Amino acid sequence: MTQLPRSLEAYVSGVGLLCSRCGAKVVDAIPPPDGERYLCPSCAVPIPIADDELTRAALSDPAAFDEPAPTGPTAWRMVALLGIAILALAGVFWLR
Repeated sequence: MTQLPRSLEAYVSGVGLLCSRCGAKVVDAIPPPDGERYLCPSCAVPIPIADDELTRAALSDPAAFDEPAPTGPTAWRMVALLGIAILALAGVFWLR
């Protein structure tokens, strides 16, 4: 949606809709059904709803804000990485 600058309002009369909350004139506006007030995109943002039960429970959990436990590489990861490195070096030197 584009707002019509005040300097052009005199040249373009009757174009656009006025927001019923902030008074901004919006040019690309789709007219609302009869009897409803028009709200510009910035005013039409819905009011945030209250947090649900799951969100409140997650925010009240003290463990949610703790640092994660550090996990180092396991023995199997080290063996797999060394095997891949040895195979890669063997492949590089074998192609030479």
